[in-house]
Amino acid sequence: MTLRRAPLVLFAAVLLTAPARATDPFDRGNLVAWCVVPFDAKNRSPEDRAAMLKRLGFTRFAYDWRAEHLPTFERELAALKANGIELTAVWFPGGLNKDGQLILDALKKHNVRTQLWVMLPDPAPGKDGAAKLQAARDQIAPLARTALRQDCKVGLYNHGGWGGEPENLVALVGAINLPNVGIVYNLHHGHDHLDRFADHLQAMSPHLLCLNLNGMVKGGDKAGKKILPLGQGDQDLGLMKAIRASGYRGPIGIIGHTQDDAEERLRDNLDGLDWLLPQLDGKPPGSKPTPRTMAALPWQVRLTAGAAPAVEVVGLTAEELGWLRKTKDVDWADVLTVAVGGGKTAIPGSYRVEGSALRFTPRFPLTPGVTYRATFDPNPIPVHPDVHLRAVTADLVVPKPKREPTTVITRVHPTADRLPENTLRWYVHFSVPMARGGAYRHVKLLCGETEVEYPFLELDEELWSADGKRFTLLFDPGRVKRGLKPREEAGPVLEEGKKYTLVFDRAWEDENGFPLRESVRKSFAVEPPDDTPIDPVKWAITPPGEQLTVKLDKPLDHALLHRMVWVVGPDGKKLAGTIEVPPAADVWAFKPAGGWPTGEYRLVIDTRLEDVCGNRVGRAFEVDVFEPVQKRVESMTVERRFTVK
Repeated sequence: MTLRRAPLVLFAAVLLTAPARATDPFDRGNLVAWCVVPFDAKNRSPEDRAAMLKRLGFTRFAYDWRAEHLPTFERELAALKANGIELTAVWFPGGLNKDGQLILDALKKHNVRTQLWVMLPDPAPGKDGAAKLQAARDQIAPLARTALRQDCKVGLYNHGGWGGEPENLVALVGAINLPNVGIVYNLHHGHDHLDRFADHLQAMSPHLLCLNLNGMVKGGDKAGKKILPLGQGDQDLGLMKAIRASGYRGPIGIIGHTQDDAEERLRDNLDGLDWLLPQLDGKPPGSKPTPRTMAALPWQVRLTAGAAPAVEVVGLTAEELGWLRKTKDVDWADVLTVAVGGGKTAIPGSYRVEGSALRFTPRFPLTPGVTYRATFDPNPIPVHPDVHLRAVTADLVVPKPKREPTTVITRVHPTADRLPENTLRWYVHFSVPMARGGAYRHVKLLCGETEVEYPFLELDEELWSADGKRFTLLFDPGRVKRGLKPREEAGPVLEEGKKYTLVFDRAWEDENGFPLRESVRKSFAVEPPDDTPIDPVKWAITPPGEQLTVKLDKPLDHALLHRMVWVVGPDGKKLAGTIEVPPAADVWAFKPAGGWPTGEYRLVIDTRLEDVCGNRVGRAFEVDVFEPVQKRVESMTVERRFTVK
């Protein structure tokens, strides 16, 4: 990827030029369909979805997605264009990870300029407001600068927690201080703001990029009425009056957000809007619409109580329960699916009918703090012939036990304060097993106070030790190795003579969902690159007393030293014993389990052993860029011999 370091001001004039605004915020051409893609019982294709939006009269669309939708994102862009529908916004990850880059690349390829909506969880758990604000700025500013280069805006999307409070979002816009950063406000995440909505709206108005409507009742988020069609909430008319009176004329979002037929849900919202609009003008309302998607359902999906929660469906009839008890010819996951987040891959577990409930017990305990989507589909149960029943979906979260964070980073290798320019690999050790996925969101590289863009090789399969307590972090080899295109375009990750800091943020969670006790910073200065192969001939072997001590020719890879160097005894067998490597990784020591009988011994070194720069035994990391190596180790191992008398 080419990183162009053009000044941000080049795009400011473009982004500060606001598009033509509607004379009334609720004009049909101002409405944006949102929360549609992963919330559609019909799972429409991009082409079918665009046709549906056009059929409903929408000319603007905000794209929400899950992992399974991104492979068809370019089809989505083409289908929207073919149907004359503007891509007003895209839900975007909280950082520039692989998914985010895929989206940006597709937008650039199709010359689409849009809003990127970013949700903000607590950016610095346990810290005060100033620290949270700084952490949020550090998270969003690099994304905002990247978006600015593509003429895109970044919308801070209230989604609960610290990042859901209007005051924090307004403060964050000011802290980032870029012309393309604004706020996206969602009423369905604003039930706690209803009493002060007009004040919040006034504060946010200069920065609002979009305002998403919802049927609102006080406390609805706590009473199973978080998502309602417009017109079904007793607060809707007053909220719309406040919006019109505020002078806001930007986009208005119409949400789906339920596992119904998305077309029916959007129609329900449009019907409610049509019923409310005359009342805004002081005219009598017509007949209140009856939503298509709010028929009462008898079933409820919930978590069981206890230390190991299961998922259960209650409200089943005796006939339904009888069939479930007797049947052996059913794929239970077709009836009750439990998946992580918005995914569709069911987690493994067992099913059985207990009393008056269908219960799913996961094979592995549900992780506290993680959202699980449970979907009960009654249609496979053949007691309702010729009737298609609506599935019931619930997002379930096992509460995190309250405790003070105790998880810490115990050490970071390499430990030296001065490192070669071509340093390639880091090891981060934790006190307990950590959660998998999202590791790259919690680490950044600073040069002084400026964040280095894209320094790491972000792998889908993160590099964790088997016990989950050691994470391997790689700098992008394409920017480390000289002569390669990524380095020529983006520059090296590290530069000789400069000082850098690796920052591991406190929000990194362990396998139980608890954050680190504190953030960790590892600072170092950069020296000239090291292109010297490892040379075991230069190792100084001290004849063993209680242990064998080997002084290495230079610091080597701390982890590889534990498995790529060993001792073979006089009998030709590998000795069992204890290896010790100090933090500096410049010494290798070995204490055998059975002492040192007299005889001839061999110190064996696997030629794949590396130093911190990727140089191997007899082979430099840069070997195929510079002059040919005259002498190169071809065998898989090399040996040094020593005698115990």
